[in-house]
Amino acid sequence: MNWKQLSKQQQVAAVMITFALTAWPAVGIDMPPAAHEYNTDTRPALFLKHRPSLALTFESPITPADAMAGTIPAGKREAFLRYCGTRYGTETAEDCLTPLQARLRDAGFTTTERR
Repeated sequence: MNWKQLSKQQQVAAVMITFALTAWPAVGIDMPPAAHEYNTDTRPALFLKHRPSLALTFESPITPADAMAGTIPAGKREAFLRYCGTRYGTETAEDCLTPLQARLRDAGFTTTERR
């Protein structure tokens, strides 16, 4: 069966599936901290990954309070660096904290919040 023998619906489905499989390693969804826990209105953010990955959703492994204070718990440093490399394209935790803190400030977090 060749392309011209496919119905219009089959052609559209084939194009959509091809696009989804091609985009999967390059597009991610950054999940915000639990809005109900912090009384903020945060929404998932679609982003282009800086490093290809089969994971679709990403969430910072550190709490908003730790991020705003600039502290990274020792046990979460490696996971945080992986998150930062994929989400922000940074190599160091310090370079990642700046855009993460800006995103949290935009969502209504402050440096005094502790949970």
